[in-house]
Amino acid sequence: MRKSIFASVLISGGLLGSVVVVSSCAPSFQTSRDSVADKIDETLGCNNFEESLWQAFYESIENDGSPPEAINVQEALKLGFTKSGRLSKISKLSQDQITKHTSEIAAIVRMRTEASKNSGQTKLELMDDEKRKGLWLERIAQLEIGDRSTLEKSKDVDKVRASIAALKAVATKEKMLGVSCETPAAQPPSSSLTPSPPPTAPESTLFGHWKAIYPAPVYGGLKTFATLYQSCEAAARTPLGDEFNGVQGISVVGRHSSGTGNIRTIANLKALISDHPYIGTGIYKRPLPACHDVQGAPSIYDYGGKPYTSTSNEKVLNMFRNAGSGSRELGIDCSAMVYSAFAAVGLKFKKETSLKASLVHGVSSTMLTEPMKNGLTCLDHAAFTSGKNLLPGDIISIRGHVVMVSDIGQDPLGVSSINSVSACKASNMSVSRFNFSILQSSPSKGSIGMNRMRARDYLSNTSTMGLGMLDHAVNACKAKFQSKAIVSKSTQASVVRHLGTASCTDPRPITFTQEECLSSCPQLTLDSI
Repeated sequence: MRKSIFASVLISGGLLGSVVVVSSCAPSFQTSRDSVADKIDETLGCNNFEESLWQAFYESIENDGSPPEAINVQEALKLGFTKSGRLSKISKLSQDQITKHTSEIAAIVRMRTEASKNSGQTKLELMDDEKRKGLWLERIAQLEIGDRSTLEKSKDVDKVRASIAALKAVATKEKMLGVSCETPAAQPPSSSLTPSPPPTAPESTLFGHWKAIYPAPVYGGLKTFATLYQSCEAAARTPLGDEFNGVQGISVVGRHSSGTGNIRTIANLKALISDHPYIGTGIYKRPLPACHDVQGAPSIYDYGGKPYTSTSNEKVLNMFRNAGSGSRELGIDCSAMVYSAFAAVGLKFKKETSLKASLVHGVSSTMLTEPMKNGLTCLDHAAFTSGKNLLPGDIISIRGHVVMVSDIGQDPLGVSSINSVSACKASNMSVSRFNFSILQSSPSKGSIGMNRMRARDYLSNTSTMGLGMLDHAVNACKAKFQSKAIVSKSTQASVVRHLGTASCTDPRPITFTQEECLSSCPQLTLDSI
């Protein structure tokens, strides 16, 4: 790893006070503006340029609590041009263009985070450090993915894409930037130097068994479930339904800083644990002594809650450390659960990026209603045929909530009794006939958080998601009577499916902190619907 040339320039220019000179192997004392400038210097013109640029913004938030100001990025770049081994050799015009377009990106990143008077959002200066950091992580991830779920976000994505394209155009004009891209030094063949893929769980283990018998997204969802509750049995238990009234002991104490969604806290831990269906007293068995104490610090439904991520390892999600994006309780929201489930089995949401833990901060339920539009290019609306409609692993999303289908019965959308295409009407459909279960993290059942539930008990004929699924039942019915597939769409709810192509998979899936807790678990299969 090279020592930062820009840090050296800032020190020599007298912009820093007392400093300690360290080697490139020692902890870095860089500021965030230098990190962005360094990535421009190291990778502009290279294949990894765009991803490296976003990585610099993640690092700046992680190290400094916020992304750099545009003016500071300008200063770091201008000071660094004279020392850079690459950028000092290009024209002054190109240097000025690099400074202009990079500072434009920094300025766009910092836009639209200050709450408006009528939005109901908490202003940045009123947030604690953790919440402010969570907001910035969400902002960077949404820009990197390409979130167009609002007009303002769409405009910002367009501006960022234009600035990145302009930087790439400069690199194309200055051909030496591409030629001078750094490549990793060749390593001698040695098992100690060759990165090893994550170990494959043998089929005799719980995870190996699930991997062998369930579709990949379902296996990922069950792995997320088991790890979050540190339980061998929780994910395989009978899906919740109307017979379960919900957990006790969780209270709403305010509104999320976004102005949408409630902040919850555990008001009575004993009451919560007493009747919890997954970690309750007399039910829960701790698999190994090293497992997280889920009865002492359980996860609940946490609006805005994401697993903790770190740029030091973009292949790890930690559900037992607060990321600052929700409340102070442990817990993840619905979109974080879905992203985690797919990432755990190496399924990317965006073709153009690597599979990264940090992108969990930028995926929302609204984006998943129109995935291709919002940069989630590995997902598209599901196609129904005469013999196949709703499938395990399908994502059902509305603006405000998202779930994943965990398992289906013989007739998941209840259309087998319809005998003619003319009878394929919403009035002839009912969620009471639905025969599938969902994995979700939701405020239902007393704000339990992650759960598996029977769809017919969760949905109603009048709920937004229920109405949308009735539309999809109509499409499934119509597909019975025709030879070609129907791409099923509804204005109420979307059913989207992973493409499963090579460009949408990564051989190195995301792992979870504490997933090794389940290493001693026996084989278990899902209880029936």
